[in-house]
Amino acid sequence: MDHVWNAIQPFYEVEASIFLEEWRSDEYKKWSDCPSYESLKTIIKAANVIRNYLGWSKLSIRNLTQYGI
Repeated sequence: MDHVWNAIQPFYEVEASIFLEEWRSDEYKKWSDCPSYESLKTIIKAANVIRNYLGWSKLSIRNLTQYGI
């Protein structure tokens, strides 16, 4: 099943990068105000199903904003 994560990972990295750029711009007060929030949230939700199956730690926007990609 890790091949599914390998397929999702590039999309996650791009969306996470865009989201972090938006968030760090200080234009938005809440994560959900960022234009890329919904797409990143959807990718994280799908990725976490696979990651849970593989026994890997879950992804989260909170960890992304604290520690980066």
